[in-house]
Amino acid sequence: MMPTLVITRPKHAAKKTAQSFHKAGFKTFIEPLMDISHDNCDFPELPTKTPVIITSQHALFALAENSKERAFPLIIVGSHSTAMAKELGFQNILFTASNSQSLTHYILEHYTPSTNFVYLRGEVITANLTKALAPHHISEHIVYKASPHTAFSKQYLDASTQVDGVVFYSQRTLAIFHHLLDSLTTPLPLEKWTCFCLSPQIADFAQNKPWKSIIAPSQPDSEALLALIRDFNFD
Repeated sequence: MMPTLVITRPKHAAKKTAQSFHKAGFKTFIEPLMDISHDNCDFPELPTKTPVIITSQHALFALAENSKERAFPLIIVGSHSTAMAKELGFQNILFTASNSQSLTHYILEHYTPSTNFVYLRGEVITANLTKALAPHHISEHIVYKASPHTAFSKQYLDASTQVDGVVFYSQRTLAIFHHLLDSLTTPLPLEKWTCFCLSPQIADFAQNKPWKSIIAPSQPDSEALLALIRDFNFD
């Protein structure tokens, strides 16, 4: 029987992720733990030749929704985000980094300090790119906000006995999941579930709950995570 995985990403990203897991032979249950909004955000007028840094698909969707321009030179973290950028019509992809460290190394290696960049991001970030890329000038703009859910959906709670694993792509999402667990009067069977994490840092954060096992690639990379899950023994 095909294992069932819970995808905890917000809806836009979760649908694409679920497709990848379906192709790999898994059933999925989408349980977003945050709602993403672009309202009242600081979306700038972007120079068409200034490289734009994208570290989140949410920022990519914000760019697509707020601008008709598709010729922006993009530096993107994640192969899935690059694929999504192309689907949205962006073709000028300068570089696809596997993680923020790879992105930082690429920029420091290929651009002089006089180069200007635009960084489109959310309210909460895990890596301080402006500090890491100094003395390059980084113009940061918050283009989306994430609001955590206050409860699990009834559908998820009803289906929890069919779950084999839960997939997390950010530490914030895992923290929300843990908070919602603590608010339940009837605990969920974590000791029967595997916690799949995008990075070792997220996996470390998962250690304070009684998961059956905790799995993560050595570096934050969605393709590496998918490969680990595909090869994992769920028995």
